Amino acid sequence: MKFIGILGLIVAAFGFAACSSDSGSTSSSNAMTESVSTVSTKLKAVADVLANSASDELDSQWDITPFAAMSGVWETANGPRDLNDGTATTMKQWFIDEFNEDFKNSNNAGTTFAGRIKNSLDIFCFMAQAGVPIDNNLPSVGSHSLTLTSAMADTCGGDISQDSMDITMTVTETSDTTYYDRKMSIKLPGWDSCPFIFYARINSSSLNLAQSEDQNCDGRNQASKSIFHLDKTTSKARFYYISKNFDNGNQGFEVYQGFLSENDDQAYVVGYYGSDNVGSTGLSDGVAFTVAGKPSGGGSTAAVSANVIGSAGNSVSAGTYDGCINSSTLAVVSDSLSCDVTGSDASAAFTNVVQDLHDDYSAIGDLYNIGETTAPKFTDETDVFL
Repeated sequence: MKFIGILGLIVAAFGFAACSSDSGSTSSSNAMTESVSTVSTKLKAVADVLANSASDELDSQWDITPFAAMSGVWETANGPRDLNDGTATTMKQWFIDEFNEDFKNSNNAGTTFAGRIKNSLDIFCFMAQAGVPIDNNLPSVGSHSLTLTSAMADTCGGDISQDSMDITMTVTETSDTTYYDRKMSIKLPGWDSCPFIFYARINSSSLNLAQSEDQNCDGRNQASKSIFHLDKTTSKARFYYISKNFDNGNQGFEVYQGFLSENDDQAYVVGYYGSDNVGSTGLSDGVAFTVAGKPSGGGSTAAVSANVIGSAGNSVSAGTYDGCINSSTLAVVSDSLSCDVTGSDASAAFTNVVQDLHDDYSAIGDLYNIGETTAPKFTDETDVFL
């Protein structure tokens, strides 16, 4: 009986541009739906640093002895585990999927940096469709009872597990207005002890959104949060997503953070997708990566670095592989990170960003209980990989 669309680990579609307000909605309600479309647009720009039109799995049967250069492993068969169902793929196909904003895995879930963040924010479209009272572009302060329907899900690109669902939302003003103006606590049926938490600011100069969820009410000892900040004046955006399972044993872990400067035609992403051996050796089976490139694409080169951790690569040995990739053809141009936009070694980013963010959260409450001063921990391209 859960609202599937706002769970970062389950079903939601990519495109929110089609999400429009109903006849009873105001222009402020439109601002809410347009904000989600804006997030989609910005994340797509980041994803466009690498082409993603080649959706079919490559059929390369090369058997090259791996070495620390991208040209030696880019199309090697049985490389890292793919984002679909964990079977072996090529390094090239892994990045095609990761930078395809429409990609979904075998469970029909978006599992890329763009998909995860957008999945967590589709509630804004649902709230507008449900006719929540609006002022200053956000739900008004107070308690609101709303009914979500499957028709709204069709419009907003998410899904609900029944024809209609009643939810309760409590909205309060923030006491610290550095980043956000309103806090929203949303209770789904059966989720009274695990409300979804949102912070938001939507005005002429800023689009700041933060979200967290505790999945204990869904039977999983897991939490996640996402943050998206856009300075409309400078056209610069920062984003961040983390999902962590706190059960002992081999559990999934994901973290992504990125920066977009549209005026400079530059985008940067660092992330990790793989396993977390909770209570044991930590992050020991996955792929950490950095990508720096031009959102305009068009044959420019993107700096791509992949740090294969443990047995995440089958025919590709654990290690770091660097290369300039043609953004259109996805061919390896050189084994260097000095591309049209200079990149950064993924092994250093794995230590400085991925492991650091992983170690920040030792319990669900650390990750779930976001506050009104929550923001990305980096400033811009100078420290996104640090």
